[in-house]
Amino acid sequence: MERAPARPCRGEEHDMPAMTRLADDRGGSRRAALALAGGTAMAVALTTSGLAQSAPVEITMWSWVPNLQEQIDLFEERNPDIDVNLVNAGQGAAQYMELRNAIRAGRGAPDVVQIALDTQPTFQITGALLDIGLLGANEVADDFVEWAWAQVSAGGAVYGIPWDSGPMGIIYRGDIFDEVGIAEPATWDEFRAAAETLRAERPDAYITTAAFSAGAWTIALFWQAGARPFEMIDETTIRITMNSPEARQVADYWTGLIADDLVDTSAIFNTDWYSSLDRGRIASWITAAWGPSLLSQFTSDSMGSWRAMPLPQWDAAAPAASNWGGSTIAVMGSTEHPEAAARLALFLGADTDAAQMFIERQGLFPVLKERLASDSFLDATMEFYGGVSYNQVFASASELIDTSFEWSPFNDHVYQVLSSELSAAAANGGDLSEALDRVQEELVTYARAQGFTVVE
Repeated sequence: MERAPARPCRGEEHDMPAMTRLADDRGGSRRAALALAGGTAMAVALTTSGLAQSAPVEITMWSWVPNLQEQIDLFEERNPDIDVNLVNAGQGAAQYMELRNAIRAGRGAPDVVQIALDTQPTFQITGALLDIGLLGANEVADDFVEWAWAQVSAGGAVYGIPWDSGPMGIIYRGDIFDEVGIAEPATWDEFRAAAETLRAERPDAYITTAAFSAGAWTIALFWQAGARPFEMIDETTIRITMNSPEARQVADYWTGLIADDLVDTSAIFNTDWYSSLDRGRIASWITAAWGPSLLSQFTSDSMGSWRAMPLPQWDAAAPAASNWGGSTIAVMGSTEHPEAAARLALFLGADTDAAQMFIERQGLFPVLKERLASDSFLDATMEFYGGVSYNQVFASASELIDTSFEWSPFNDHVYQVLSSELSAAAANGGDLSEALDRVQEELVTYARAQGFTVVE
């Protein structure tokens, strides 16, 4: 049976413009949000929350997932005591701006909200999100892949339910690799050798694009290499090591590829770049599980010629992967109906029927172990891949993602600085490690200006 491949909840998969600065009112917003969270905890303790009343409780959810109403209807059918008002308040950054405005105003925030995995700490650290561990979340923790659950939990609290993800791999032109005799590279050294072979056999082509114009792509490469750029020591203290040895290993590797003209350095996610992939000028894309769905919209000539393979490894004896994209379903600390809101979050994220609908209708890549391991998911085929199965590559990657990775609470600014510094260095043949030093300095300065104590 042919199914569309996993797509991202659009809005978290690309680097968005810089969002409203979190810490402009850092002290005040934190105190207000913590007060809201405390009030909500009392509401949970007293919990009738309107659920025992004859009239259904009404809650609001913000999400940019397309066609979500079908799953909402199923939830309401199973929970007749709850009515859900579904609102698309914008995609990604646009929604976050609205959410910040509502938090600051003390009114207008939803009860339940979709937040990208890499953005959740922005709201979590201010106390704006409700701990839903005792509202059912703790009971489903083991249903999820470990790394995804680690993204929504901290210090024994649970601040959301993982919804979808973007394990990393490579999609490549099988016809071109076969033509020039390239086997799937198992290590990054082999990937470089494959790049050299391709350039020698097809001088007009590159093996891939060094996509440093996308800060999230860069972070995913660091994650796989074992770099941990950020660590929240407490709510006001952060460790920043953007230029760690592991990050430098990645930077030095790509500096060499660029210097020897082995990779393309153009910006991604534009018409020319899509055309280059379709025409074979670029023979692969290092991307997430949602990549094929996106690319299939722009690849008429190469449809059916694409294949998928795991990321090459830095250490073949210790395979590792990473993630780019994905989102969580969080409950706001200001909700007047915490039990109902948590019930909706749990249904959308942890119910197997809902999860299967998201795979089939919206093409989301799952984080539930049961769905990841199902034959229907692993054996799914797609015309883009020439009718062969493809999900196994990305499902296997999901099992290799380290659980210790942390995002910064100002990740939008991180992406902006990374993209600016590294894409400029890549385009001009500069040293990416030197660019990382500049990124480190800029982020430390920024974090301190936002009121954080920084440890390097």
